Amino acid sequence: MVDALGNTFGEVDPRAPCLTSKGYVVMRHILAEIYRRVQTSSAESCLLQTIAHHANVLGKNAHISYIALARATGFTERWVKELVRRLEERHLLRVGRVYNRCG
Repeated sequence: MVDALGNTFGEVDPRAPCLTSKGYVVMRHILAEIYRRVQTSSAESCLLQTIAHHANVLGKNAHISYIALARATGFTERWVKELVRRLEERHLLRVGRVYNRCG
């Protein structure tokens, strides 16, 4: 079947790679893993939006402390640290920690 622009529908392209059953299973596993990783709870979404508000145009360099995040979101500092840990595990957030030490 061909439309007005010459695009074909319902036909298989002979040059397209054929997925075997194993390839299909691997592809489904990869897609399921990506989908699982990007799922966020409402608390995590709130935290990410607050961090994005403090970031630059590219979404980077958001220098904000746990205390400031807790005040901005209304969560406790302990809960903010837990949410950041979860987001780091799923590679949705990268944290560069700076420790101020005397001496």
